[in-house]
Amino acid sequence: MIRVQVIGNSHVGALHLAWQAAAVPGIEMRFFAASYRPGYTIDRLNDGSYGLPPPRNRAERAVAEGAARLNDGATSIRVDDMDAVVFAGHPTRPEILARLLAQSDIDGLRATGADTLLSVGLFDDICAALARAALPAPHPAATARPRQIILPRPAQAATLLLSANPGALPWKRLAENPEGVTGAFTAYDRAMTAAMADHGLTYLPQPRETRTPEGLTDPRFLADPSAALPQDKAAREDHSHMGADYGAICLDDIAAALTGAETRIQGRP
Repeated sequence: MIRVQVIGNSHVGALHLAWQAAAVPGIEMRFFAASYRPGYTIDRLNDGSYGLPPPRNRAERAVAEGAARLNDGATSIRVDDMDAVVFAGHPTRPEILARLLAQSDIDGLRATGADTLLSVGLFDDICAALARAALPAPHPAATARPRQIILPRPAQAATLLLSANPGALPWKRLAENPEGVTGAFTAYDRAMTAAMADHGLTYLPQPRETRTPEGLTDPRFLADPSAALPQDKAAREDHSHMGADYGAICLDDIAAALTGAETRIQGRP
């Protein structure tokens, strides 16, 4: 039996829902989650456990109290007896890549008539730099147990395209002409995988089958897909949280990585 601890923010929910619906044979999985607040989130504590540091103000106390309610009274957890730890919901900022692609072409990959043309080598260097910037805080050495797996926060759902939020503008441009976007995100995933591996971490990219041509997440994977396309566009502003169907695909990738089976990480076209 492989023992796995999942740690993260609200994006742990998709994995938990999927696990409740259908646990993976041969794997025992535990979950520990806390809401994210800038400057106050789950970290590796001085005693070697993972959890929330002592709160310093009322807002942080509210986060800690919420975490205790979610985790049977606990605000930290030890992983010494685990075979692997999955850090779920890690920010990799795909919106940065979207902004770049919305105003640039890439030689041999994306040709839209943009004023800026990047060589493939320069684009790969940019991806590598973005990947290094997205690395998590230092973790124990790669040879130490438990094995550490990084699961990124999914890209926002394509319902974002209906939003008046200025952050949607680059994605809207990519939706108008998605040429080369899939290849660009594949290159970014490759750079992220390599950067994580250099630090002893296993990176599992967002499953390709969950993404739309412009690089967002297919709305059918939302936690509440029935509300994915409301008549009132302002009624849908949570484009970020996915449900059990998304979590099930991620569980498959986690299981494949842990058991050594061939995974979509290398095999996705």
